[in-house]
Amino acid sequence: MGHEVVKLEQDADQVTLTVRTPEQREIRVNALYAVGCDGANSTVKRFMNTTTTDLGFSFDWLVVDIIPHEKREWSPMNWQYCNPARPTMVVSGGPGRRRWEFMKLPDETKEELNTPEKAWELLKPFDIHPGNATLERHAVYTFRASWADNWRDGRLLLAGDAAHLTPPFLGQGMCAGVRDAKNLAWKLDMVLSGLADVSVLDTYTVERKTHAETLIRMAIALGEVICMLDPEKARIRDEMFLTGHVPPMPQLPLSLTKGILYGNPENGLKKGAGIPAPQDEVELDGRRGLYDDVVGQGWSFIGFKDNPRNWLRPEQIAQLEKLGTHFVHMTSAAGEAGKVADLHGTYAKFMEERGFGAIVMRPDYYLFGAAGTEDELRDLADDLIRKIPFRQPIGI
Repeated sequence: MGHEVVKLEQDADQVTLTVRTPEQREIRVNALYAVGCDGANSTVKRFMNTTTTDLGFSFDWLVVDIIPHEKREWSPMNWQYCNPARPTMVVSGGPGRRRWEFMKLPDETKEELNTPEKAWELLKPFDIHPGNATLERHAVYTFRASWADNWRDGRLLLAGDAAHLTPPFLGQGMCAGVRDAKNLAWKLDMVLSGLADVSVLDTYTVERKTHAETLIRMAIALGEVICMLDPEKARIRDEMFLTGHVPPMPQLPLSLTKGILYGNPENGLKKGAGIPAPQDEVELDGRRGLYDDVVGQGWSFIGFKDNPRNWLRPEQIAQLEKLGTHFVHMTSAAGEAGKVADLHGTYAKFMEERGFGAIVMRPDYYLFGAAGTEDELRDLADDLIRKIPFRQPIGI
């Protein structure tokens, strides 16, 4: 803490960071890669060859965090108050905390809004006052809708708010950052371990940016409903909602559409490609817990009728084992040695509803694809091996 990165340089072998210490000395730090998880005003992004797309949807909001003195039932837990006099959001701030967000009105300045006195004034209608709560913090944030057009420049990469900024109305900002981290982590791991060529990092922007863009556009669509200040337009909006004539809203994008997926976007992705995998409790050899805790991280080939390993050729298994792949024979009954018990039927239902005989789960819990027959699974395995840029020729 207290150290500031003031310069980044990269060459073919490494990144060099110039860092200013609290004592105002400058030191140099070398790394193989630098990932800019450094927020909306990212320093890393300034040293990258990338441009920014800004959709021009921008509002200032006062964010107020309070700690109630006594336990209180909040109903609803999270809500967005579409009041043209002052659009407001009220959400959980975690255990023992509560957050209010108040939109800045056109006739106000940020300085007028960002004071303890104003915060208490705005909280008063919600029965929050110094006698029953502590004002933990207050700050004016500018909500934006933008993204970097390229999230990788050589050995410099971006993630989280440094890569994309979304209005908060879907609650997806941190979720998107977690998706970035999980997507990038397994690819960097393959590069740093010497398993894969650095080109695998090119799929990071390809896979994540389209997903993030769609979420940002959805958040704007909700924001346009919430941030309405014109009383007459708000009246028409309210009437539409109250009579059931709700305008169509964009759908939450659940699936990946590009990247390391079965098939290809040009000719059509194949069965199951890009779908989020389920996650639930399983049991393996007496150990019970969530799938990734019990079976482990990384790639998974999961089948119910048989262990998918038995459907594959020896040379395919050899390549997949280099990835640390788990070959899982799942069953509905607990207690079978070496088999993973689907304790709540979650995986069986997921696969039966879609006609999947086997699924292949990526390290970030999206499906690479699915298969219904042994031949399909062998074709899927070949496609996966081709799409991973292994450093050694694979002979397939």
